[in-house]
This record gives sequence, structure tokens and C-alpha cells, in this order.
Amino acid sequence: MNIDSHSTSSFVFYASKVGAKLDSNVIEGGGTDDTGVLQSILDKATELGNLHLIMDGAALVRGLVVHSNTTIECMNKNCGFYLVSQSNCSILSNANPSGKERKDRNITIIGGTYNHNCLNQEHHIVLKPFGQYGHRTRHWVTTFEFFGVENLLLRDVTIRNQRTFAIHITNWYKVHMDNITIELPDKMQENGNQDGIHFQGPGQFLTMKNIRGCAWDDFIALNADDGLWAEHSSTGDITDVLIDGVIVDDAAQVVRLLSITSRIDRVIIRNVTGTYRSFGFWISPYAVEFFGCGMLKERVVDPGNYGNIIIDTVDLRQSAPNFTHRPPFLFFLGGKHECLTLRNIYSHKPTDNRPIVEIEGPDKNIADIGNLILDNVHIYHEAEGLMEADYFIVKGKVNNFIINNLDITAPLKQPEKCTVVQTRGAGACIGNLFVNNAISNANTCLISHTEGFIGQIEAGNIFCTQKSESLIEIGDGTVGSINVHCITGYENKILRKT
Repeated sequence: MNIDSHSTSSFVFYASKVGAKLDSNVIEGGGTDDTGVLQSILDKATELGNLHLIMDGAALVRGLVVHSNTTIECMNKNCGFYLVSQSNCSILSNANPSGKERKDRNITIIGGTYNHNCLNQEHHIVLKPFGQYGHRTRHWVTTFEFFGVENLLLRDVTIRNQRTFAIHITNWYKVHMDNITIELPDKMQENGNQDGIHFQGPGQFLTMKNIRGCAWDDFIALNADDGLWAEHSSTGDITDVLIDGVIVDDAAQVVRLLSITSRIDRVIIRNVTGTYRSFGFWISPYAVEFFGCGMLKERVVDPGNYGNIIIDTVDLRQSAPNFTHRPPFLFFLGGKHECLTLRNIYSHKPTDNRPIVEIEGPDKNIADIGNLILDNVHIYHEAEGLMEADYFIVKGKVNNFIINNLDITAPLKQPEKCTVVQTRGAGACIGNLFVNNAISNANTCLISHTEGFIGQIEAGNIFCTQKSESLIEIGDGTVGSINVHCITGYENKILRKT
């Protein structure tokens, strides 16, 4: 067959005109295996210099390899790909995967549905002989796999039923994703790892806009120092990231940022909403669990290398937690940070007493945060029987902890008592705690300093409409100095020793 004679030009190929049967279905599968004919088209990119494959139907495939200067475009959501059962591979991967070089560039994926058929794929394959990293013997089975790429664009793409990660990208430069949907009707409870979009370093210049759907692990992960889950995966710095518009639908976890020694810096995440089960934002090394996996040769002292991170406008609603190995949370912070800003944070009708922010203590990866800024935090309670709620729990170190513009509303006078900042454990240390402009109609303690050290407390413009016992409670913790002004609703005591 003269392939070019069945295309609209020497560079644009319609799948139906070059021999693909396209008799599959992106939801149900079935049909004729079109892998051979479609791969033969994609391979022509190396001789033509660039190539545009238009999918005008649904193809059953066993995995396809994409070369540089290639565009795959699906005409609508009913067009795309369904992975043959027990293929145990990615639907799409780049032709020259590498954890050290970026050999493939200018790859564009537009439109369509990519069904990974997760119930009929293995979690991983065993590498024989070992991969490029001698310690890594397993290669996780993911829907998209791009290792060592430059100028990667994904737009209007739907990924359905990922076996592990929906998208796995390592060693990248200039990646843009827009209007990505992850559908996961088949959640695998055991050995799932059904993450959404998973980035590992090194990487620079990432924009993600309008990302929505469900994952049964991290929905979005920027993991500079993660395990080497595939033969050509890598680790390294991740910088210059903008994520704007994330909508989750009963996801297990939402956003994960993992750094042990590699840098995560200049990251902006904004407009995050939807429903989640256990974890909102996990920003921590999680290093202990990775010692011995081969990535780290020895224990890292004071892990974590986070620069400037801004998270703006978050309204995540809680559903029943699906994990039991630790209590759920909205934000969990560990490791070394220069500056973390959380702005316009909404906690609405919490179903339990999970903290809004928990700052990790010395038992695992103690937090050491230079500046933690919380601005415009809105807490709305309606849960019955919630006796106490502790919003910002400090077990580690924060040099400057700044809270501006906090409001707490409890229409049913629940919880019976809430604490804004609570220190726990001897490792808790706050250099300077500034709280300015707070209003609450619940029985509210602004600071419960049970253990550890606070250098200075500065609190002003605090208004509590329900009579509360004390503004500041001090147990075994020590405080250098306290300065409060413009306090209303604490007629009994500003300071109480517990």
C-alpha cells in the first residue's frame, strides 16, 4: 500500500484512510487490533520530519510509540484508543525515553479518549535484565509515558481507567496541559496506585489549566524525588510551574509536592475545588519510606528543598476517608521550606475534625519553614457532635507564622471549642507568631501552646461574638513575649495557664 496516496497530504494522515479498521469503542473496547498500521504511520515522522495523525474513529491497540514533531488529533471524544487486555504497557510513550537526555520534542496530543482498560492490565512488569538503574526491577504500567521530552502539549484529552498513573512524565522541559479529564469508574482498592498526573524531575516550565476528574491516589503530583517507577524515570529539580483550575470528583488525594534533596521552586497553584477523601495538599519529603528503594544511598538529614510556593483559592469539600494509615488533612507540611503562602482557603462543612494545616514534627520529616503566610481563611462549621477542632497544628519549626483575615462561622454552635493554633510536642517551635484580623462566633482559643517554644506572639483585631474562656492558653510551652491589642469577647482572661 502507498500510504501517502491515502492521506490528504504527505504529512497529514486520516486513520480511516490508511488501513485502520477503527471498529473499536473507547468505552467498551473490542474490534480489530490496529496497532500495526497506526505504528507504521507514526514511524514515518522520522523520514518526513513532521507528521499529523487524525483519528476519525476508535482503535484497539497494544501501545504506540510517538516520535518528535508528531501531532495525534482525535476528532471528538468518541474517537481515540482502547488498550488490548494484558498489553501491560502505555497507550502512548515517546520513542526515545531517557532519564538523562531530552531526545524527543514537539509532541502534541489533541482531543479524544484514551482507555487504559485497567481491570485487564498488570500493575507493573518485571524488567529482565534490570533497567538502566540496576536497583529498579519493576516498570509501572501507566496510560501515558513521556521520559525525556521538550515541548509537550496535551489539550482536550480524556484518560479513562488508568492502571497506575494516568500520565507519567520525567526529565521534561516546556510542558503544557489544557482541558484534561481523568475518568475512573473502575477504582482498584488493592495495589492500585491509580494516580492522575505524575511529574518527576528534572523539569522546568509547566502550565496546567482546567484539569478535572478522579484519581485513587494523588490527582496531581510534582514529585522531584520520587521512586524510580520505570526503567527510564529520573529525579531532579522542578521549577516554574503554574497550575490554574483543578476540579476533583471524589478523588482520594488532590495535590502532592515531594522533595527530599531536589528543588521545588516558583510554583503557583490556584483555583482548586471539588470533593476529596483523605488528603488535600501533601507538601513533605515523605523521605523515610524511600530509604532502601535505591534512589537514596543514605539517610538525608533535614530533607526537603522547597523554595517559594503559592497556593491560592482552595474550596475542597470532604467525603468519607478511604485511607486508614494516618488521619486525613487539608494541608500537611514537612521538610525545609523558604516561603509558603496559602491564600483564600475555604473549609466548608467539615465532616470530621481533620486539621486545615498540620506542620510535621520530628518523628518523621520535621518541618523547618522560614515563612508561612495564611491570608483569608474561611471556616464554616455545620457538623453535629464535633466537640473540638484544632485548625493549625504545629509540631515542627516555623520562623515566621503569619495569619491574616480569619473568620470562623458555626451556625449550630459546633464545635463546642475550637483552637486556631495549637503546638504539640517538644519539637514545636515558632519564632514569631502574628495573628491579625480574626472573627469567630464559636468558643475560640486563638493559641493553645501545650509544648515547645514561641519567641513572640503578636495578636490584634480579634473579635469573638461568643464568650470564650481565654485568648491564649499556655501549658508546658514557653513564650518569650506576648503583645495583644483590640481584643473583644474574652472578658475573663486573655492569658490562661493550663
